[in-house]
Amino acid sequence: MDGQAGVFPAPYDPLNGFLTLFRGVRVTVGGIAAPILSLANVNGQEQINIQVPFGPAGPTVTAVVENQGLLATISGIPPSGGAARRVRSMP
Repeated sequence: MDGQAGVFPAPYDPLNGFLTLFRGVRVTVGGIAAPILSLANVNGQEQINIQVPFGPAGPTVTAVVENQGLLATISGIPPSGGAARRVRSMP
């Protein structure tokens, strides 16, 4: 994220949905770009809320988070089957 504190809802376009690149952040799940719902930086704790794209399958999937050009890969995520999941990627 860009270092600013606060909660930042991503803009929504009724024709195109949510952005997949917002404030320098992009997330892919199983190689598919994930729509970003919001970003937060509160008391130094950063959070990215996404909509998991339809399509990633298999016993586990990998998510790649790009933040201001830096990449973090999170492997071994079990597909949610429609249920919300919380994944902690960094301390």
